[in-house]
Amino acid sequence: MLKLKVIGNYAPNLKGLPGSCYLLRGIENIIVLDIGNGNIKGLLKEIKKEELDKLVIIISHNHIDHSLDIFKLINILKKLNKKVKVYLPKKSLIYYILIKFKNVFDVHVINEKVKIELEDVKIDFCQTFHRGESYAIRIKKQNSIFVYTSDFSYVSMGLKYFCKNADVVLVDGGIPIANKFHLYGYHGLTQEILSDLFSKDCNVKKVILSHLKAYLKDNDYINLFDKNKNVILGKRGEEYLLFN
Repeated sequence: MLKLKVIGNYAPNLKGLPGSCYLLRGIENIIVLDIGNGNIKGLLKEIKKEELDKLVIIISHNHIDHSLDIFKLINILKKLNKKVKVYLPKKSLIYYILIKFKNVFDVHVINEKVKIELEDVKIDFCQTFHRGESYAIRIKKQNSIFVYTSDFSYVSMGLKYFCKNADVVLVDGGIPIANKFHLYGYHGLTQEILSDLFSKDCNVKKVILSHLKAYLKDNDYINLFDKNKNVILGKRGEEYLLFN
């Protein structure tokens, strides 16, 4: 059984709310999807010291709300004499910093050709349309599929195919209300995102909406949900069963 724990799930904000960070348990390794600003304390509450060398951290892209707290791990790992695997895009300043800390990080590049196998789990990647080199992450276990889209400006045909028939998609929730904060090339519109994911040519079973805007209320998103579709708003501290 694979479970998702939401450690942090906010877009950059002035309220001090943590950026993206998600913990996956259910196999021997502990998978961390992104480790954005404000998440190190919350993440370490979930992981025992003796479990740290089981960590596999996958950073979807360079932006600080998805990556910054990886640096806070450096001294912690040094003190405990631990080393963890980190996967991230190469076109990233963070990549060139992390490879200098070979005593604590085993660094690997991700792109659309890379495939990772952890026990009976297979992981692959799809580049999304977002500022900078950014990837959606797909995790398969037998016939079950989970996708973390990370950030994107719209659901491309490639991303639709990547998410096709997924059991659960943890998605960049986009912007429910188009306004001056709708920066071109960064995030799409919530209603269009949901429509694309639940379309016949994508056909996902469940959507967890995340990467929330701190200046908006939950109902700004929820009011757009189709009651006939399985879609929920992801909550910090909550755990979700992805599949058995």
